[in-house]
Amino acid sequence: MRPLFLALLGDPVVNMFLWHPRAPLLALSMHLRKADGLGWRKKAKAANAVGFVANVFARVGPLLDKEPPLRQAVGALLRFAVDVDQAVDDDLQGAAKKAADGGQTETAEVCKRWLNVSSPAEYDKFAAEHPAFKDKDYNSP
Repeated sequence: MRPLFLALLGDPVVNMFLWHPRAPLLALSMHLRKADGLGWRKKAKAANAVGFVANVFARVGPLLDKEPPLRQAVGALLRFAVDVDQAVDDDLQGAAKKAADGGQTETAEVCKRWLNVSSPAEYDKFAAEHPAFKDKDYNSP
């Protein structure tokens, strides 16, 4: 649980869910917060978007089933993280629009292209076409 708490409380601005769809994470948080606790495991795939969150659920899943207050608290924290992620994205888009109105369009273009895009295939296509990445092995150390 420690990595989850540290990420949520200590450094939420790093955009923990970095452009992953929020709706499945909201559904997971809702099921975690239910009094009966049913269905949260079916929604846990949403946590795979964030590696260490998936690890937390893998390690403490049985404990979450046994301890409803802990499960509900984790659901509330997850909801908080998704809300912070939304606020950060909204702020970034607002700042990007303001900068674009002033003639600096690069951040707005990045937001338009990449916000809520999580497919590795989409990034590979982009890298293959972009002049800075074309014909380069960007996976090489």
